Amino acid sequence: MLPLAGEVRTWRWFVAGHGARRVAVGLDVSRHAELGRDVAEHLVRPAVVLLPLVALLLGWAIRRGLAPLSALAEALQRFDADTARGLPPAQRYDELQRVQRALHALVERLHALWQRERRFTSDVAHELRSPLTALVWQARLARLQVGTPAGEAALQTVEREALRAGEILTQLLALARADAPGGEAAQPVALHALAQEVADECATAMGGGRTPPEVQGPPTVVRGRPTLLRLALRNLVDNALRHTPAQSRVAVRVGPRTDGAVAVEVLDEGGGRGEAPADRGGLGLGLTLVQRIAEHEGARLERLASPSPPWATGYALVWPSAPTGPETGAASR
Repeated sequence: MLPLAGEVRTWRWFVAGHGARRVAVGLDVSRHAELGRDVAEHLVRPAVVLLPLVALLLGWAIRRGLAPLSALAEALQRFDADTARGLPPAQRYDELQRVQRALHALVERLHALWQRERRFTSDVAHELRSPLTALVWQARLARLQVGTPAGEAALQTVEREALRAGEILTQLLALARADAPGGEAAQPVALHALAQEVADECATAMGGGRTPPEVQGPPTVVRGRPTLLRLALRNLVDNALRHTPAQSRVAVRVGPRTDGAVAVEVLDEGGGRGEAPADRGGLGLGLTLVQRIAEHEGARLERLASPSPPWATGYALVWPSAPTGPETGAASR
């Protein structure tokens, strides 16, 4: 401690030595504290005044910046999923424009999916209504005419329509199981062998000595789910056999096309179809199932506009590009 201006004060000394010489600098501790307080006051006072103003300005800027996003969220809440209307208009900012375009694309895909689901449900309801209605009327007829030829015919009709309804439900159940998450995985499927198996099964199920459809074409492999592809081919072949006379020929052609695509074509000579299912405003359950399966398997269902003679009608499952890989010799199951 040293006196300064008649007052005893505490000093802090900083000493540096160089050889025999030393330099000492003293700092009044009280003056150092005053200097610190002065610096703190000059920093804190402006901060106390400016920080609330900065916070208000920052909140206003954030709110204004998020206003377009809030408007987009409100517009999406007013969106009508049934009609795909009410999507927000074009946005001012590039970031929101990209979000808006992505939302438009997503909504269009979902709307198309909903429309397909509704058509599919309508087709299923229509196909089930026919056999169920026939069951009711024929059962009433059989009850009223027990032991008569008309009653026996009604009972046969009841049995036939019950089997038809059961077949529809079996196909729907197979489609649901194969399409469920964690269901059957895609694998190489030998189309020619699978088509031959399906053709033999359908001809046997038809009975009456119906000749199995002829399967033509080279060994061809695609990647897909065997259960779904079998169900699709069975519906195409069964549709051709049921809507043509017993003497008419049915053929299945498998192989690549000139454009590199791969197709399975089911052809028949016609003569008994009458009005085509596509002309009734719907595909019917069989072709609706095939179309749905084709969408899941990366293919498409085509109705051949003008098959080469002697074929009158034809439908095809078409994959967009030729598969690679050797023929396995049999369909994977």
